[in-house]
Amino acid sequence: MIKKSHGSEVVSQILKLVTAAVVGVILNLTLFLGKDVVFPVVCPGITSMFCRRYE
Repeated sequence: MIKKSHGSEVVSQILKLVTAAVVGVILNLTLFLGKDVVFPVVCPGITSMFCRRYE
């Protein structure tokens, strides 16, 4: 099957699309999880009980 699809332009385009989607998901997760590290939220006063993060 790999030998048959080696020169196929359609298979190549599909693999490029899947690769781009996987890279996009990894980048999105990196930004989503890293924003709390770069920009920590401090919740002073009574609003601290509604915060997701602790001081």
